[in-house]
Amino acid sequence: MIKDVEYYEFVKNKAIIKIIQDDLVQCYCIDTEGNLLFKFPKNTHTFRIENGNIFIVTNYDNYTEALFDSNGKQLTDFKYSHIIDTEEKLLKVQNSENKKWGYINLEGEEIIPCIYDDAYDYFSDGLAIVSLNGKRGAINSNGDIVIPINYHKLNFCSEGYIVATDTNYNQFIIDKRNNVIIPPVKYRRYYSGFFCGLINTNDGYYNVKGEKLKIKGVENV
Repeated sequence: MIKDVEYYEFVKNKAIIKIIQDDLVQCYCIDTEGNLLFKFPKNTHTFRIENGNIFIVTNYDNYTEALFDSNGKQLTDFKYSHIIDTEEKLLKVQNSENKKWGYINLEGEEIIPCIYDDAYDYFSDGLAIVSLNGKRGAINSNGDIVIPINYHKLNFCSEGYIVATDTNYNQFIIDKRNNVIIPPVKYRRYYSGFFCGLINTNDGYYNVKGEKLKIKGVENV
């Protein structure tokens, strides 16, 4: 007996129909003419369409997720607790067994293995911040470690720079090759970004070369 039917918006000429019948869920994919394109496995549900051509499907039996292509082909096993779009042609995934994070491509291949305690949902200029054993670093889209995983905190700044906090809670600016641009100032401060090519700290203004601005006409500054 059909208990409920839900209709979802069309994305790139495809939409999902969800039918709940006899306490089971069955989802179908249709085109704009109402033609059935394919159906998903029983008791699963796709709650979003990523990149217009990729379906992220949830298994209601164990609440794991898998990736399907636009033709209904299953690209991964139901082995992830979460699959999240990063807008970088990579999807962030959490392994349902070890609870670690990694990244897969749009073909379902695990490009960066699930070995990190946490990972950013996005890449900034090709880098993503990851966490391991209580420390942070950054990797590129190939999985190479670009910034060593030995920082207390990392936060993307403007102009392609990063706010780094070491394990002694010193805070400074580094570039994306781990070069120190602005060393720790006298008092820690969260850097928000470079405006007019300068960044404000409790120790004055610095430019992107790490040079302190000389203020003219004001004593003791």
